[in-house]
Amino acid sequence: MGLRITKTIGEAAKLEKGALVTMELTEEGLLIRPKSSPARAWTEDELLEGMTPFKAHADELPELVSSELPR
Repeated sequence: MGLRITKTIGEAAKLEKGALVTMELTEEGLLIRPKSSPARAWTEDELLEGMTPFKAHADELPELVSSELPR
């Protein structure tokens, strides 16, 4: 079986030719959605790229109080 969608509907749904979709049978009929891609895993290097003490607000870090110091 296959599913054909008109170009106009595909563009409105932000689907491209060959896009993966999920289908769900509901009381109203068939619900078709674009398949969401898995969340991207960022590396530590990517997350910290371009980071500086100024951008990290390192100058705003509070001083530890005595109850927070390691024993």
